[in-house]
Amino acid sequence: MGSVGRYDSIDLAKFVLAFMVVLIHINPFSAEVNVVVMPVLRLAVPLFFIISAFFFFTKVNVGKGATESDVVQAVKRAIGFTKRNLTLYFFWLAILIVPVIALRGWFDRGILQGVFVLLQHFFFGSTFIASWYIMALIIAVWAVLILSVKLSSTQVVAITAPFFVVSCLMSNYYYAPLTQAHLDTLEFAFWYPYNSFWIGLFWVAVGKWISDRGGVWESVSSRSLLGCTAVGVIVLGFEQWFIVSNHYCFDSSVYFSLPLVVVPLFPLLLRWNISLSCGAFLRAASTVTYCLHATLGSVLAVFLGWWGLPASAVVVLGPVVILCLLVTVLLMKFERYPGLSWLRYAH
Repeated sequence: MGSVGRYDSIDLAKFVLAFMVVLIHINPFSAEVNVVVMPVLRLAVPLFFIISAFFFFTKVNVGKGATESDVVQAVKRAIGFTKRNLTLYFFWLAILIVPVIALRGWFDRGILQGVFVLLQHFFFGSTFIASWYIMALIIAVWAVLILSVKLSSTQVVAITAPFFVVSCLMSNYYYAPLTQAHLDTLEFAFWYPYNSFWIGLFWVAVGKWISDRGGVWESVSSRSLLGCTAVGVIVLGFEQWFIVSNHYCFDSSVYFSLPLVVVPLFPLLLRWNISLSCGAFLRAASTVTYCLHATLGSVLAVFLGWWGLPASAVVVLGPVVILCLLVTVLLMKFERYPGLSWLRYAH
């Protein structure tokens, strides 16, 4: 795990994770099924953070033993990482800005307030639905990189762990007595931490921690990793039962037991040796689908409502998936033409 080559398993995993996110936002499940499925779907975003952090920090050298030149190169790579992600963000924001403004209603109380709300959501929340992840990733990578110049990856995980705890309390444990006693303070300080850079800090730190321990993971058998993942899934199931039984949940984004699943699962994905000829399409489709699906689903629901047709998630899901894949194919086709190479910024 020390070197980064071609990982077709990760391309496939990201493709699957993107459609897990689609199922979170366009949820076709009954309440009974959703209780079982949702904890599994919530593995997607942590794994996205860990994948991005792992591949970023595997290519940089900071901390103990790093030279000044290493740190300079790490900063340069972080600048490039930021430019790529902001370009992706602005591409989709430009494409989706009209439906976003219409759906969000930010300018209903005037232009000035609308601009402030838009900026607030750009930096600390979402503009187009699910976009919070992109900005959270950028902020978290920079924060973890800076902390890692002087601290070990274990120390960085420890520093960011309280943000993970707060995110759990504000989402799945929102109605727990402990949270309610301090809710005003938590909301003032963190807003929605489970959909912002706060939670990103922890998962990016975990991704770097995994990257720094490549040799350790290689010494652990796949059977052991699989066993740990299975135990984590069982614990996650019990946590969901506990939350539902006590009616604590406000938003199901974060569970305390998620690290027990994603930490052993990610090295398993890395060592899954498969060869795919469609890796480029899978990478593009996962990004396009993540950025486009939720806003597209909302727009389709509005149109169906205008026409007097049912606009349930069951009805909308299929067309959204098909359109996301079709858009990916078209983008990859037309970006090859002279004058249209800018379309590659969509993924």
